[in-house]
Amino acid sequence: MKRNISILLAIITLLHCFIFVSCNQEPMDDINETDNSSASEIVEKAPEIVIADGGEEVYTLIRYIDAGNDEVDIIVDFKNSLNAKYKLSFGISSDWTMPSLAPPADAPEIIIGLTCREETAEVIEMHKLGYGDCAIQICDNNKIVMVAPNFNDLQKCFDYFLQNLEILDGEKVVYSGGNYLYKIESAHLWDNCDGIPDFKIVYDKKGNNKKLAENIAKAIKKSCQIEFDVVCETEPKSDYEIIVGILTDKSRFDYNYSEISQLGFEIAVSENSILLAASSGSALENAVDTFLDSFVRTGNIVSTNLPVGTVMRYNTFTGGDSHTLADGADTRIMSFNILSEEWDAAAVLPGRDVRVPATILNYHPDVAALQEVSNAWYPILENYIGHTYKFVTKKTPSGKGTYTTLIYNDQTTDLIDDGIHIYSVGNSERLRSIVWGLFESKATGERYIVFSTHWDVGAEKASQRLTQAKEMAALAKQLSEKHNADVFACGDYNASENTTEYRTFLSEAGFVDAKTDAKVKNRACKTYHTLFQNVSTDIYDSIDHITFSAKIAEKVLYYNTLINDYVIDASDHCPIYIDIKTSK
Repeated sequence: MKRNISILLAIITLLHCFIFVSCNQEPMDDINETDNSSASEIVEKAPEIVIADGGEEVYTLIRYIDAGNDEVDIIVDFKNSLNAKYKLSFGISSDWTMPSLAPPADAPEIIIGLTCREETAEVIEMHKLGYGDCAIQICDNNKIVMVAPNFNDLQKCFDYFLQNLEILDGEKVVYSGGNYLYKIESAHLWDNCDGIPDFKIVYDKKGNNKKLAENIAKAIKKSCQIEFDVVCETEPKSDYEIIVGILTDKSRFDYNYSEISQLGFEIAVSENSILLAASSGSALENAVDTFLDSFVRTGNIVSTNLPVGTVMRYNTFTGGDSHTLADGADTRIMSFNILSEEWDAAAVLPGRDVRVPATILNYHPDVAALQEVSNAWYPILENYIGHTYKFVTKKTPSGKGTYTTLIYNDQTTDLIDDGIHIYSVGNSERLRSIVWGLFESKATGERYIVFSTHWDVGAEKASQRLTQAKEMAALAKQLSEKHNADVFACGDYNASENTTEYRTFLSEAGFVDAKTDAKVKNRACKTYHTLFQNVSTDIYDSIDHITFSAKIAEKVLYYNTLINDYVIDASDHCPIYIDIKTSK
């Protein structure tokens, strides 16, 4: 299962302020300090430096060999800006070369980012840099160092550097900005420590998170060449700690644990500790992945020198299309086969148990038609989204758990009436049914009906699906006339657009499909795929559908099939949804 979880939402709470320090450890002369409520920018005059002469580059740009793609991108942008403005051809080399090919120690170089060069470490130590700080430092051996614990802050260095370049004698490109320091005023985790803190990585008393703690230690050793001990919370409290998960002894890190999102995770920083906290095991794994990617795999442990009081909150849902309702729409209806764990050995719930509800919450449908909701799925969904969504039913008329159901957002929608139709043919009453609900929008007062259905599967079951198609068409007509309301028939039809049973349903009901008749169709394609594998967007062959009367097609403003790494790992069906205008 993929664990490549990127960040959708990070709310960073900081007190932003700023201070300073200069490759010599001596008092700085001719310092010009600009102080505002958020930062101090300090400039120390230094001799002008010729970085190019007569159209030839004097200096070489150097970056960390294992810099991530995003960091490389901003360094390349800096290089391109430099070359374009001064018609130069600077390239970028890495900070590691074979010893036999290493340049002289005094070779002119602009060293960028958290490189393995001694000069980088010296500047970090000299200025006591922390996350949010950055510096440009001119060193005695023909080196210009640009460094920031957070690579995004390199942009401040680049902007300052480019602003302080000029052309002299018609052919020399000269840097005249001297030494530059941008330092936030917030206290940092390491402020009271001489050098790098000796962190202990702490896991819970039961040992549930020991493996994650060990993974952090291994990643720090590999990326930063530093070894930290992994200890249980039963050990005495250390001066500096990285706490993995919510411990039994919550006094070890004073925090409001009750506010941690059920579907997210948090990274918080105190005066001497970093807390990785989550309400579920899957979310905690995401927290560890994010911590390692953002603050450890930079190659330098200084990236963990975070501002005290920082709280970063993350939603586990990542990527995907905008969740914003289409222009003019007031209601969203989704269909999502969430895949029971019972008939696919790969479909274990851990991991998916977070992705499915996170997807629903992120796209926030007013009503969602769900299929393959096993008895194990119901308590998971109620735990994660029960504060927002209610089930129309969880049982068949005989009292068995129904795999086919509807949920609705009771903050935006009222349930007026509901029912369940068990097909006259089919392999299981728990699977082969129509669960329907009559809903009223609290915003517009308009009523509409939503079906959730799951037809029989397999080529040999085409005759059963044909019977189910006819029964669903008859029920749609009956309920629409009875309640004077539009019907939206959602679900896994197990029948693509070229099948007789699908076409029969549309014909007898007088319905059309959203993927062909919505005003805007963002992505209309195949919806079924092998779990954890991408679905082809070039194939128009879907078995999941949202259909409705051709007479109301103008109300359906938007159709979309959700496809990204996050939802691909949630189920073997991609969720689909429509945005409609219920108001007249």
